[in-house]
Amino acid sequence: MWIETDDIYKDRAERPDIFDLNYSDNLFLMKDKTKGIPIGETVCLKPKMYSVLSAGHDPKTLDDPDSEDPKKKHNIQKAKGVKKSVVKRELRYDKFLEYLRNKKLTRHDIYGLRSYDHQIYLERVNKIGLNPYDNKCWILLDGIRTLLREHWRIGLYKHLVASEISPKQAEERAIKAKLLKIYKMVDHKDIELAQVKVIKTALRKGRKYDNLAKNYRGYLKKLRAEKNPNDYIKTIAVKMFLNEEAYTLRLENYCKRYADNDLYTSLEELYKLYYQIAKEENCERSDDKIEQMLKAMAI
Repeated sequence: MWIETDDIYKDRAERPDIFDLNYSDNLFLMKDKTKGIPIGETVCLKPKMYSVLSAGHDPKTLDDPDSEDPKKKHNIQKAKGVKKSVVKRELRYDKFLEYLRNKKLTRHDIYGLRSYDHQIYLERVNKIGLNPYDNKCWILLDGIRTLLREHWRIGLYKHLVASEISPKQAEERAIKAKLLKIYKMVDHKDIELAQVKVIKTALRKGRKYDNLAKNYRGYLKKLRAEKNPNDYIKTIAVKMFLNEEAYTLRLENYCKRYADNDLYTSLEELYKLYYQIAKEENCERSDDKIEQMLKAMAI
């Protein structure tokens, strides 16, 4: 997150409705964890594992966790899964930075009392402490920047690497690439929602349309049972609509059969989605469109 402002503390003071100025326990206000002390540096290894250093503080200074003097005390160290006493005693800002740069893990002996068969034992457990490998994100080659899992750039990167492009060049191309947004692709979720709407509309109209609701319930169950639902709806769409005439004829038949306007509208929405899929599958891409797609892939 990047904030541009002349004075963030002045901005906070002007908005007491969203900022906690008294450092209270109000859960609905944003808080300043450093209590007014400017942040100099931060190291964020992964979610719930980070260190914050106040401005003007030397990260190599031997700190006293119990000291009231800010020059002898590091601000915030968090490491989920590691005992607070270990974090307080052993993990300083320079350690977070060192293990981020060197891509190392730390291990710590943690002692605790455990009960086995109603007997109390002092147990020593050797646990991973600092861990620079964020398993919730895709870490780029510099070891710092990340992408969320399932990000479209990751798929492009894998495709480029498979084309025998070096990982470094592939990553550079993937990061510079722009997503080509020409239209929204229809997927199986859109079809499911449209089918559910048809079923609900038919049931709302009474017994007259119970068979229609039953038929579309069967279509819905079959779609949800498919291992590759997107491939399935493409196959169905192409079979139904080889051309525009088939689409028009189907809608004309529904218009004659179902006089109720709401029911016809729900069916029209469903088959409009199928027709959109069929058009995409059946049509050939123009040279201009192919060039646009190649540029978007940075090829």
